[in-house]
Amino acid sequence: MKIREGYVLNEMADATVAIYVGGDEKNGLNGIVTLNKPGAFMWEKLTEGCTKEELLKALMDRYDVEESTAQTDMEAFLDSLRAENIIEDA
Repeated sequence: MKIREGYVLNEMADATVAIYVGGDEKNGLNGIVTLNKPGAFMWEKLTEGCTKEELLKALMDRYDVEESTAQTDMEAFLDSLRAENIIEDA
């Protein structure tokens, strides 16, 4: 999985935002996505490209959470990105 081309991640005040600057609205969200800390962490991992298993392990290691909690949160985040056509599944 990987974040589609055309997004820029920025820190603004106390928030992290992803802004679509790619110009092709069919292939990305036209606007700003506000991310919490775990969301920004997963976004950065997805920018590099990773599998679900790699993302899950990284999330568990970073936030010291149980697998079931990390799995639920990760799936919800990935579902929201898929709904907006932000990630590419490999």
